[in-house]
Amino acid sequence: MARRGCAGLGIKTKRFLASIPEDVRAYADALHFPIIELPFHVRLGSIVNQTLSAILNVQTLEMKEAMAAHQTFSESVMSGKGLSHLLTTVSDVVSLPVYLLNHQSILVATSGEDHSNLETLNKSISGKQQCFLSQTHHTYFSLVDSKQVVTAFAVEMSNITKGMLVVLSDTPLTHRTILTLEQATNVIAFEVMKENAVKQYTQRARNEFFKNYLDDAFLTNDEVLSRAKEFDIYNNQQFSCFVGKMDAREASLGFKQNVIEVEKVFALIEEELAMFAIPTYFFMNGNYCCILAEETGEVHPSDWHSPTRMMVEMIQDHVIQQLGRSVSFGISNICHEFLDVKAGYSEALNALNSGLLSGNRQFIQAYHTKDVSELLRMIPGEDLRSFCEYTLQRIDDPDLLHTLAVYLETHCQITETANRLYVHRNTVIYRLEKIEDLLGKKVNEPETTLQLRIAFRIHPTLNASL
Repeated sequence: MARRGCAGLGIKTKRFLASIPEDVRAYADALHFPIIELPFHVRLGSIVNQTLSAILNVQTLEMKEAMAAHQTFSESVMSGKGLSHLLTTVSDVVSLPVYLLNHQSILVATSGEDHSNLETLNKSISGKQQCFLSQTHHTYFSLVDSKQVVTAFAVEMSNITKGMLVVLSDTPLTHRTILTLEQATNVIAFEVMKENAVKQYTQRARNEFFKNYLDDAFLTNDEVLSRAKEFDIYNNQQFSCFVGKMDAREASLGFKQNVIEVEKVFALIEEELAMFAIPTYFFMNGNYCCILAEETGEVHPSDWHSPTRMMVEMIQDHVIQQLGRSVSFGISNICHEFLDVKAGYSEALNALNSGLLSGNRQFIQAYHTKDVSELLRMIPGEDLRSFCEYTLQRIDDPDLLHTLAVYLETHCQITETANRLYVHRNTVIYRLEKIEDLLGKKVNEPETTLQLRIAFRIHPTLNASL
């Protein structure tokens, strides 16, 4: 009976046995197995009924407490105060601090401001997340330093990742507390799902805006910037643009399965981006994703030690570790303002397709500038504007500017300039002399000609960004 886990043995004496033999008592004591001497006048039915009633009362009380806790947690969710308020409610019910960690053991929300145990928790959990998250109900262990008991419950965070509800206590949790926390994990999963639904709605709106921007659906740049501001994107920020695509498998997938796979990969990339300190904006455009990363340093994102490049490389590794899929990216030149992002997207897409044509996988390829206009776009617009105004500021007559532009186009040929302008040759000479007086230098000198040519090349670029 002891080996099979029985709770104890009740024996009625005075009927067949005068007393319980001493050797039986000694053996029971050695097994830590209780023997209960039952009064002769008590009926067995009464004992069974009272025992079952006591057991059922305890179980009923536990169930009532769990349901009451579930009701409290549900009311917290319905109040719309968010995940942190829900965890505070859970903490108040169980009178213990609670932490919600994601699949990488990074804090998502907590019941209080005290984060002193987080570092110790991360060290203890590091490398064991999959073991903890694979548990059906919960698992627990002790911290070496503080001797506190850590109880971890798996929580569904999305359709591809699980998190952990972690509770710290000085002693192992009671069965009632565990039941209450199991109810809490269900409600927390619902709250996370609700918040994810809001994020998905915002993401769809953001994707629609970005697609319209790439397709020139907006009438003016002011309209583009006004819509971008709704997503906290401002024109005076610098960006690097990463365009990514999931690498094709050898075994082709059906259309429906491929869409599901792409959504899983992109959802994980967006989750991973939130773990980094670099401000980023994530967009999806069909089978492609776009990461706009704010750039504040002087390191180009194509450099190996660039923070944004290292961030994307880490995300690539996490995707292949968790989903077994690889993703490749192309990088644009620096976009000095948001209105440059359309050209930056085209550059990054060009770099990505170039790498895919080479048969590479899980790569990050930078775009290489091909012409002067692209080279000029790499310079901040304010610097270009200053150079253009400095070079041409004294020439305020449109006829003189037009004459100078044609003169440079014809390689400083006066006769050809006159023919194109349908004016007399002497008129061209007169205008050029007037231009030279305004500039204080000869327009056919190599250095002056180069500066003027660059200024005229910049001018359309500036107008396009207005």
